[in-house]
Amino acid sequence: MNERGFTLVEVLVASVVFTIFMVGILNLLDTSTKVSQLENSVADAQENVRFAAYHIMRTARMIRGATMPVAANVAGTDEWVTAELRSNQSGTVNIPGYIPGLTVKPGSDVLTLRGFFEISPFFTNPTTVTVDSTTVSVSEFDAGGLLKNDFSAFTVGALEGRGIVFMGQGSYCVGVIDAGSTETNPGNVNNTLEIKHTSDPAFWGKMNTQASYPPSFQIYRVGVLESYTYYVNPDNELRPGMPVEVVILGTERTEDEQPPEEQPNEEQP
Repeated sequence: MNERGFTLVEVLVASVVFTIFMVGILNLLDTSTKVSQLENSVADAQENVRFAAYHIMRTARMIRGATMPVAANVAGTDEWVTAELRSNQSGTVNIPGYIPGLTVKPGSDVLTLRGFFEISPFFTNPTTVTVDSTTVSVSEFDAGGLLKNDFSAFTVGALEGRGIVFMGQGSYCVGVIDAGSTETNPGNVNNTLEIKHTSDPAFWGKMNTQASYPPSFQIYRVGVLESYTYYVNPDNELRPGMPVEVVILGTERTEDEQPPEEQPNEEQP
């Protein structure tokens, strides 16, 4: 039996072989990890795009309430109304009165959709509804004490900055909800929602293609308008030139929230 042990050369050879083997194993593990991370990123990107496409389709089906068009010719100028598409944008995009200095992926499109996405339009009695140049009063219950408009689905303070549309027979008028809206008697059958409003020529007011502000026609319904804007995030890329995130900006919503319940288009009586 040889009890001399291993020679230095044998130890060195074994160490080199073991080192080469371990380097190969570690490289394999590193490559596997990178591939797994890449696959997860691709899956996340695909899921984001699927959600954005689903959100756009559902939201697009809810625009054009109160017979408002997608676009119209106003005083000889073509204007977007319930939708607005800005194609092949780069750098900073400004949406007047809504999103200043929005940075988008160069060469991408910016889509804005407007409609009744979160709050169903309120019913009003055209012969008794109270409206002036700054305030409109909407009753929660009818004369018989039955619920007519559900005010529990929103917070009054959150209405500020959203659009307001007054709907008549074949006519509509759009402004913006101002600060100071209140409920007079929450929880009582005589509760009314006092909505403060004003004209908004920079953003919501551009949707006025039929009537001047404030409305002079009989009002059958009063609606709260929301606006969603979709764009490609330039700061989140899987690799250079490959964006992975479509951002959804809404009045009270972020891209992580679920899409709104679909509201039917409101046609005039």
